[in-house]
Amino acid sequence: MLPNEGGKELRPTWTSSPSNPTSVIENENLDLHWRFNTGGSLTFAKFLLMGDDQSEKQLIALKSSSNGSVNVDSAFRDRFIFNISNYQALVTLVAVQRYDSARYRFQIANQDLDRINNDVNIRVLFPPSITSVQCPSALTEGDNVKLVCNFTGNPLPSVVWNRANTRETLSNREILFIEDIKRSDSGRYECLAWNGIGNNSREFCEVDVNYPAQIMDISINQTVQLGKNVTLYCRVMGNPVPTISWTHKNNVGSGSELHFDSARFNDHGWYKCTAQNGIGSPATARTYLDVAERASNVINVKMTITNEEFDTSLMYEESRRYQHLSKRVIEVIGDFFRTDKNFKSVEILRFERGSVVVIFNLRFERTVRNDNIFSALKHAALDRKLGKFTIDPLSIMAPQDAIISATSSPRVSSSGSTWILVGSLSGSLLFLLFIAFAFWVCWRRWKKDKPSSRGNGERDQLNEDEAETKPLTGTEEGVQICKMEQKPLSGNEKSLQISRNKGILHSMDPNVLANAKRATYTLERTTSGGDAVKETVELHFY
Repeated sequence: MLPNEGGKELRPTWTSSPSNPTSVIENENLDLHWRFNTGGSLTFAKFLLMGDDQSEKQLIALKSSSNGSVNVDSAFRDRFIFNISNYQALVTLVAVQRYDSARYRFQIANQDLDRINNDVNIRVLFPPSITSVQCPSALTEGDNVKLVCNFTGNPLPSVVWNRANTRETLSNREILFIEDIKRSDSGRYECLAWNGIGNNSREFCEVDVNYPAQIMDISINQTVQLGKNVTLYCRVMGNPVPTISWTHKNNVGSGSELHFDSARFNDHGWYKCTAQNGIGSPATARTYLDVAERASNVINVKMTITNEEFDTSLMYEESRRYQHLSKRVIEVIGDFFRTDKNFKSVEILRFERGSVVVIFNLRFERTVRNDNIFSALKHAALDRKLGKFTIDPLSIMAPQDAIISATSSPRVSSSGSTWILVGSLSGSLLFLLFIAFAFWVCWRRWKKDKPSSRGNGERDQLNEDEAETKPLTGTEEGVQICKMEQKPLSGNEKSLQISRNKGILHSMDPNVLANAKRATYTLERTTSGGDAVKETVELHFY
């Protein structure tokens, strides 16, 4: 205690005090240091927690002259350390917490109970923390949406909303508004907060936008061969994931694919795919399935070009004419099918006699009906839509059809003279029976017409060697119809000759034979007895 000049004691004063406010990072220790002059002796010192209204809220510690020790409230005893003397005080806050942020007062009084106060605001700094995000639970396309980010931190954090996958900043506030939300807005959104203390804080919001079912793709109309497998598909999208159902007549299936292990005729018709997910109206689409007895994605075709002449060069692929004619046919056929997205290619297989017969195949991406393709080509030929070629519409068929018709069983009938109806024989037994019958008929006629004496050549002569009947193999290149010899049609005839004995009586033009159902030739001759005889040869084609 120092007396003043007038002999009176001085009032207490502060010589130093903590800065106000004082900042400290959470979990760090804070020292508050005061120096003072009591102007006498220290009677008491108090450390107080102040209220918001500047009132003394709670006494934390007290030191009095009567008791040399510092009494600390039990609530603060573990974290507040006091060291107070007659001229200074040190208050240490251990591991400061954010709730320690408050106004504190250090008060001293001398022996005259003159009091002085020093207040300090403690500001506890702590990193940002996002306490919650408000994400809408059910959204439908077209809704207006609000995303809210709740956070704490000291100092007050900055906050942004980003699109998580692009890091695009959408808002610099704690609230993100999205108007007329779309399905493309579905995804993950990030709320990011920072204030320079510790680590940044981030939380995510998942936005799931519901929208109606939509059919994106469905099988095109297609043809499948009877007994073959085929799959119809229906590709859909929607949120939530749509359920898919198929309707055909009274039958219903489900799933994105409808599989047929062995197509039946009653499987043909329209199939409707329906997709629905409870949002908006169901989506529907249809596709047609045709089941044909004969269908393939490769169709072999045979047709006759009547304004072209065959020559031997067309038998060789390397010849210039073969290459030139092949190119023209491919261009014409390809141009006719150019609007068919299912069409793939044309391949020339060979040329044959008969004006010019061209055999080729058509390749398609998917199965098509044979009869539909042949019908289209026949109409094109009839309407002269196959370039500069003149095509006989009736000649357009599958090559195998021609072989089948050429191997039909023959029929034989007689009326007056012998009529021989020649087709192609089917089966070895039928061949042998026919040969034996023909030999017997020829032998009987030869015996009947044989003269008693040989003439000077005016009458027809028939020698035994001329009456010989040869066995038929079924592989003959051509056919001759004669009185004593018959050969089968192979289906590959280039022309037809009718002969009797040693001479060729008639040659039929190939164009005459094309698509013919019957050919008849009548021969007039005179027997050795002077009688006029007519013999008719008739061919039926099957």
